[in-house]
Amino acid sequence: MILMYVYIKIVSITIEKKCSIDDDCDLELMCNIESHTCTCPQPYFWHEDIHACYGCAPGWLKLQTNKCLLFAISNSSGVTWYKAKKTCKSLIAQPLMINNIHEFIALQNLIEYLLNGNDQLIASLYFYQEWSELYTWCNNDEKEDFFDCIQIRQNSITNTICLQYVSCIQQSQYICEASPLIQSKLETNKAEIERSEINLRAKVPAVTTKRTTLRTTIKTTA
Repeated sequence: MILMYVYIKIVSITIEKKCSIDDDCDLELMCNIESHTCTCPQPYFWHEDIHACYGCAPGWLKLQTNKCLLFAISNSSGVTWYKAKKTCKSLIAQPLMINNIHEFIALQNLIEYLLNGNDQLIASLYFYQEWSELYTWCNNDEKEDFFDCIQIRQNSITNTICLQYVSCIQQSQYICEASPLIQSKLETNKAEIERSEINLRAKVPAVTTKRTTLRTTIKTTA
């Protein structure tokens, strides 16, 4: 019987390690010249559980470290939650779901940054009784058993957001959420998209058309 020994080198990736140049850092990490520590290159962020740099697709915004959001604002008065679900699914995503009070606070900060006035966004809420009282409800609303969807509203006076239960067939703007991707996979996807666009431009003559697309910026009136 032949016994074979296999030696495996285990690489421990360390974030915020002291450095002088990029070569001092592990794998995809880069040396921040101001803090002299190893960090993920922009716009990527560190995921402690996976020990890798993660990122969101172009046009998507980061919510904490576990979600990427697309503010899918249509030119109409909005769509139903079911239509929003279908559109998000086509983007390998789903309508925004608020899982805990920390996500609610992070979402409020993000919406305050993006919105300039009153607007309405529809989302789902993963309801936990122990922290549900920490939400800011519009008009002191309580849960109504015959409504399953949540509408996110912004108060232009207080510059805060509040939640209100609504029918899922009520039309509203919406947000798609998706999981962030590892940096290497995200860059591969970007390269494939760029190659596809180059090949398409080479084969198809230029045509000027008017179309409706998902926007990632919001303009509202107070």
